[in-house]
Amino acid sequence: MHELEFRRSLKERLSARSIDSYVAYCRRVESKLAVDLDDCDLGPDGIRDLIERLGSAGVGRKMAGNFVSALRAYAALAGARPRGGEQVTEHSLTECLLAPGDGSEGPLYAEADEGSADGPMAHATVKELLTTYATVMAELRRRGVVRTGNSPVGDYAEILFSKAFVWTLEGNSAAGYDAVDANGLRYQIKGRQLSVSNASRQLSAIRKIDDCAFDYLAAVLFDPDFRVRRAAIVPNVLVRARARRSDHTNSWIFYLDERVWAEEGVRDVTNELAIAASRL
Repeated sequence: MHELEFRRSLKERLSARSIDSYVAYCRRVESKLAVDLDDCDLGPDGIRDLIERLGSAGVGRKMAGNFVSALRAYAALAGARPRGGEQVTEHSLTECLLAPGDGSEGPLYAEADEGSADGPMAHATVKELLTTYATVMAELRRRGVVRTGNSPVGDYAEILFSKAFVWTLEGNSAAGYDAVDANGLRYQIKGRQLSVSNASRQLSAIRKIDDCAFDYLAAVLFDPDFRVRRAAIVPNVLVRARARRSDHTNSWIFYLDERVWAEEGVRDVTNELAIAASRL
């Protein structure tokens, strides 16, 4: 799939979030079915065949409409045109999905039980799961059910950096760093989710700066829906120069404000992390 060209073709009519979703659904088709969309028939019959194969691969029926929308968008880019005026619609797709195979086996694939490992959320993308999580937590805070709560921000940041740059994540026992690259350089990884009620860019506590336990700080700012806003890789020497000591927590405080990206030696990796997020 030509991802960059696909993104450009969608840019004028879709939001960045929707574009990420379209790309992610197309990538999932390629991953699930081990195909390259550029080699597939993306006419009505071809899309119908891909959807049927996704069903056989275990993708839930509720997700089918999303796959159809994404595939039709890529078909337009690839120049595929419906033959004889036939259109692949959600209605015709549903009929296809519900058609019995031999008259006795029922739908192409049945809904999974909510408690099973293949439940209704099992085939959602990582971004969809995180967006749902953020919405639920915001409502719980509004209702006063929770005041704070541990979030997946830190783990998600680690996954994105490791995927984007092929770093090896270390175990929780690693002192002062979270990942190592192929050259042995060490990275402490931090993530911060911004919100309407709290736009602070203060990262979580940073430790062992003076011991030079890490060579670089890899940090990312997320929007409330977990979309990557900005990300940077910052040399240890600059972290030490900008950080403020907190004796109370025996750690250092660092703000990932816009001035950081203007500092010499800082690498802007926003695009790399956004692409990594779209592929999860």
